[in-house]
Amino acid sequence: MERHRSAAAQQLVAELGGAQAWADAVGVVPLAAITVAKLRWLADNEPAAADRTAGVCLPHDWLSWQPAGAGSIDSIVTDRGDASGTGYYATATDRYRPDLIELAFATRRPVLPRVAAPNEITGAAARIAPGAAPGPRDRRQCCRGPRTGRSRRRGDRLYRDLGRRLSDQLDHRR
Repeated sequence: MERHRSAAAQQLVAELGGAQAWADAVGVVPLAAITVAKLRWLADNEPAAADRTAGVCLPHDWLSWQPAGAGSIDSIVTDRGDASGTGYYATATDRYRPDLIELAFATRRPVLPRVAAPNEITGAAARIAPGAAPGPRDRRQCCRGPRTGRSRRRGDRLYRDLGRRLSDQLDHRR
């Protein structure tokens, strides 16, 4: 499928007028992994599924929405960092580009997450399952994955540090 999404990305680049046009418009050039290319692939290959699509968000946004009570899809919030990687959010203007969504998604206009302001608190967890908060063992396992022993990848240190900070914040709130 990656090869097919890559073709979708190449089509989008050509349709807007080239890589520089995309870079000028939203700061990124579509590749297979960029959301705008995935929307094009869905519109071209699964039009019935695209027609049923009410909203589009990134997995991180959906996961943040769930503990916050998972209300209406209009209540999904993202941050500028996530929005900037979609291929249809212009960081220079802090706005989504509906024309690029329509270009990719064959004139469909799904609901998109509201982009939070810098330092905005976007909500609090309405419910957390018992035992869901990470503890020392969970943090270690989460950061290192199923491997045993010491970290072997450069990114492991980042995940370990982020996991430690999250755990410390949760411990502080208890």
